[in-house]
Amino acid sequence: MIGRWRVAVALLALAAGGLLSALLLLEHYGESRAVAAVSEVCGEGDQSGCGAVSQSRYATVRGVPVAAIGLLFYASLGLLLLLALVAGPAAVDAAAALALFALLAALAVDAVLLGIQAFAIHAFCKLCLLTYVLNAVGVGVLLKARQATGAVGRALGTVDGRLVLTGWAVGSLALLAGVFGSDRALAYRQGGRAASILGSPAPAVPFTHPPARPSPSSPVAAAPGAPLPPDAQRWQEEARMAQEQARRLQEILDDPKKLDQYFAEKAPLNESADHGVFCGIGALSTSTIGTVPSVGVVPFRESSHAVSLGQSKGLGSAAVFSTGPSVICAIFGARTATASSSR
Repeated sequence: MIGRWRVAVALLALAAGGLLSALLLLEHYGESRAVAAVSEVCGEGDQSGCGAVSQSRYATVRGVPVAAIGLLFYASLGLLLLLALVAGPAAVDAAAALALFALLAALAVDAVLLGIQAFAIHAFCKLCLLTYVLNAVGVGVLLKARQATGAVGRALGTVDGRLVLTGWAVGSLALLAGVFGSDRALAYRQGGRAASILGSPAPAVPFTHPPARPSPSSPVAAAPGAPLPPDAQRWQEEARMAQEQARRLQEILDDPKKLDQYFAEKAPLNESADHGVFCGIGALSTSTIGTVPSVGVVPFRESSHAVSLGQSKGLGSAAVFSTGPSVICAIFGARTATASSSR
């Protein structure tokens, strides 16, 4: 016989795991409060292992977030143990045995997910690791249930056992519908936020030909199957290109890696460097290589390079402003420098 206190402790571990899974699900869909809460634990930006794991391609299974699957798992097992606590000893033993089997299976899945984080994503989600620990706690307190052989069969022989198992099955189906519905609602909200950034696309309006004006050369109106005027074709092509650009921007917004790359490419140049060999008459000397801030506006950046130091057979100083590679020669002999800018 399994002590009820063991079931209660396992129920608390499952409740904590469910809360963490719900938080990770909200963070996966970019809910601001959840993102802020996760950032407090995991860090922000590149330092956030939780963010890296949540936005990786391993965060979903056939389009369903792993966090949603975890939420359903914890909610369903929690319901089973909660119902068992108000039933007889046979139902408690059966619920504990079923929960132990499920948690052992969950630990096997956790081992796979841990390997993915270590070797595929190269980042660790602290909150995910905490759910693994909670699963291990549940296994530890319910381990005694392994001795309760035939517990489910005995529970089915009692009225309260049948009620508990039936209630668990029906409740799990309701939880499945609730979690799936919540997941779709969060996905819809995320899409709405992305659309508000890009601007909602205008509804497609079928093109209608303006009424033909009679003229001496063509007194009869154009036939319905006649080709579109050149202006109408140009407008349709521009509308198609605009829709394609909006689709690409939508893909960038949906993919954090593409979004970071987009900002990196559109960001201003922040430094530039001088590279070169400065030759004086009858001697050879090299310049120093340094970096200075760039100024300008996107997409062109004008970079200032101080390019001459003291050298044999001549002294001088000069500056070059460039938006790309450039070569200079000046003052008391040949001095050649290649000035390059980088983001």
